[in-house]
Amino acid sequence: MRLLVNDDHDAIRLDGQDGVGKEVARRALGKLLKKPESIDEARKNPLEWAQKFRTHLEQEIRQLGKKAFQVLEIPRPHQEIVDLVGALNYRTSYTQNQWLHAVEASFLAGIMASELGLDEKLARRATLMHDIGKALTHKIEGSHAVIGAEIARRLGEPEIIANAIGAHHTDEPFNSPYAYLVAAADAMSGARPGARREQTEGFSTKIEDLERIGESYRGVDHAHAVFGGRELRVYVREREVDDLRTVELSSEIAAQVAEELTFPGQIKVTVIRAFEAVSTAN
Repeated sequence: MRLLVNDDHDAIRLDGQDGVGKEVARRALGKLLKKPESIDEARKNPLEWAQKFRTHLEQEIRQLGKKAFQVLEIPRPHQEIVDLVGALNYRTSYTQNQWLHAVEASFLAGIMASELGLDEKLARRATLMHDIGKALTHKIEGSHAVIGAEIARRLGEPEIIANAIGAHHTDEPFNSPYAYLVAAADAMSGARPGARREQTEGFSTKIEDLERIGESYRGVDHAHAVFGGRELRVYVREREVDDLRTVELSSEIAAQVAEELTFPGQIKVTVIRAFEAVSTAN
């Protein structure tokens, strides 16, 4: 996590993927601004001082996790999952609060399950947990859906729920109707008017930076960011780049993107080497 100060020194920004960590830092900085006399205390033992804010926040997170299961009228799972659900309150996706998204999507899944004659509470349970992996993507590499499914299996959730979590972005095959319900409810909650918005300035910069990195390598003809910047497609010149180099390029570009850019989730890097044969009929 980084603390950035603007050129005029009148604004600061916390930059990083750990939403809970940023909230701890925000509260700590807020305390320093409101009570400058606390600076000496913070300097004497900064770790202990910051831990007070984290402990209080962890209690709030636990209560938020419990509240989600209470509102949806479904039994609480392992405490670790409850805490991960609560932590989603400090994670956003295109400005949409992920705790609210999980609860909203769960209600939608329950409605669809009821109409189809399926288990409404099972649909709600699977959907509420579908994004728990997002609370850990700053610590664990990989798809948040796969991370969430692995956690659910490890903590004793039924396979039908774990699969629904893992399949909602097609990282796993859809093994039950509930997997389709989770994916559908997730899409409806995220795509409804007003749910999400891209911050235009940041989005444009992200696209430009992605394409700049892709085009900076020898043998690259052009690069395009697609799917809202979730994938970078790099087209190489067939005569200059062989098959082995194509594989190496995808890894090198992905590593550079991860090092230089800050972004939620994952960005897929696809390097394309196409052989074209052209002739003219007279």
